[in-house]
Amino acid sequence: MSDAGAIYPGVKFARTAIQFDKDLMVFVDQVQADKPHTFDLALHINGKWRTSLSGPAPTLSAKEGYQHLRDATSIKTSEGVWLAVDVR
Repeated sequence: MSDAGAIYPGVKFARTAIQFDKDLMVFVDQVQADKPHTFDLALHINGKWRTSLSGPAPTLSAKEGYQHLRDATSIKTSEGVWLAVDVR
């Protein structure tokens, strides 16, 4: 578990990674904010999404690495999200 603490004023972030066996790894990102925000949570995986991701394409910046992203999807939620990946 890594706790980044206060990454911005009023925002805390922690990520937990658990490897159960050679075929199952779970990441839990916990973000707490004092007011609504838009967050970009990045995770690079060599595989295919098992979970269907359907949502609008986000408006991305043309700088800071965002210009390299392809097929990005936006998900809006106030609840947790479960995303499964088949790793190659």
